[in-house]
Order: sequence, then structure tokens, then C-alpha cells
Amino acid sequence: MNELYGLDPDELNLTASELKFILNHFGLTEGRFIGQYPKSWVHDILGSIPRQSKQFSDLVTVLQASANCFLPVSAHFNLNRPWSENAARVQKTDRTFERLFSRAPIDFIEPLERIADPLQCDLKDGREEFIEVTPAAYARSCLPLFFFSEEVVIHDYFMTLRRSDNLEIDRSRSTVLEHLFRSMVDSKRTKRVLLVFNHAQISRRMEETLSDDLSMIAERANADSNLEILWEVEDLSLPGGSHHPRCIFSVKGGLQFDQGFQIFKTAERNLVRWMSPSTLRPFQMKYLRYFHS
Repeated sequence: MNELYGLDPDELNLTASELKFILNHFGLTEGRFIGQYPKSWVHDILGSIPRQSKQFSDLVTVLQASANCFLPVSAHFNLNRPWSENAARVQKTDRTFERLFSRAPIDFIEPLERIADPLQCDLKDGREEFIEVTPAAYARSCLPLFFFSEEVVIHDYFMTLRRSDNLEIDRSRSTVLEHLFRSMVDSKRTKRVLLVFNHAQISRRMEETLSDDLSMIAERANADSNLEILWEVEDLSLPGGSHHPRCIFSVKGGLQFDQGFQIFKTAERNLVRWMSPSTLRPFQMKYLRYFHS
């Protein structure tokens, strides 16, 4: 999940329909992303196409509609060397990419047909993964979402910040939130977050301390001046009581966490999946209004 793929921009030379076919395999619903390597990647694939041509305008339309398919790559790019050499060097150093593709394949850079031809495309499913139940793993899984989202909602039926027996801070959940807040700030995109708590899990005394507890967590994450934090306590019970959504989402996409956002002593993995548009839409319609009310 969240793997980066590399495409040689100098050798693409695609029609808009061919590019659309490739990009349909990437983005926040697919759990795969194309690395912008070099940083001028989008500009480079348009570079040799006449600006007044229909091909140029069609490609721009496809790229604009697929903006959440691309993630930046910080690795150095030597402008005096071809893309293939740069990509091979980065891959040998730190395995930045899951796979690399070019019309001029060499070594472990694969032929472009392996991703552009419907009969040969064999990308592995990137929509879900069992992750470690550590604060860093939770934050890492959400990085692409934060990179594309100015406003984020954290929704968890069972989430509390204090223990129900003695009202002491729940260090497991607070540490996970600290890492999530820090990751939001590091994204340089996320500015506001809404946390939705369940009335059945939050006592009156817990609710009285929510603002102070969240401020303390934000301060530890160095997010107190860079992130606006909102919260709501609602009745999250659903008919039948069998479905308790635990997710992080925005207008761009969302992730569902089977076991919420805490560190378990008995569980070693938590299943995380990118939400489909049909699953995500009801959450977006209900909660994103809070940011604009």
C-alpha cells in the first residue's frame, strides 16, 4: 500500500487515452502513486508536444483530473544524466520505487507496456495492507492523504483520550494522535482537523478535558501553532450496532482502520484500507460541513 512507481517522462509520448489508462491505476482510491521524479515530471511529459495542439490540451485535462496520483520524490536528480540512470541510482540506494517503467528499459527498469498495455498490466493491489500497530506506522499510512488534504476528519467509535477507570491520559491513543498531528504539519498541506468522538464512550468528565488534552497533544507534536483542531461528541450508534466505522478522511479520500488508532499489546497488525468513493461519500457529506459552518 502507498507504493511509489516511476515512469520515464522523456520516453512516455502517450496519447491522452493511454495516459488516462495508466493514471486510472493510481491515486487515493487505488493506494498506488507515481513519483514526481524529477520535480518537473509533469512538465517534462508535455515538453515536446506543441502547446496549441489538441494532444497537449487533452493531456493537460487528464493530468489535472488525476492530480492526486502524484507524490513528490525528494531524491536528487542529476539534470546532466538521463532519467534511467538517475532512477537506477536511487533504486539501488534506497528502493524508493516499487517498480520503474520506460520505453527504453534497462536493467530492472521494465518496458512501458507492463503498465500501459491492458493485456500486460500486472500491478499488485495497493488498496489495503496489514500495518504494524505503532504510532509511526499509523502516521506513515496517512501521509498521502495529508499531502493532498487541507482539512481532515478522524472518526472512531471507540476513541477516548483518557482511561475510563481512573481518567488518566490514555498514552496509547494520545501518542498515536501526536504522530498523526506531526505528520499533518509535515505534509505542509493539512491545516485543520476534526476529531469525532462517540457519546457512548466519552463521559462528561472526559468531555470537560477534551480541549486541554488535545492542546497538550498538539503542543507535543509541535502542531499547536500550525494546525487548527476541532472536536465533536456525537451519538455514533448505527442501526443493529454491528458497524462502527473507524477512519481518517477528507474531501480527497479516506482510510479505514479495522482496529482504530491505538497500540495493542496482543495484536501485531491492523488492517488498513483505502475507502471506495461509495463508502466514503456518506462520511464526507455529514462531516466536512463542520469546517464551513
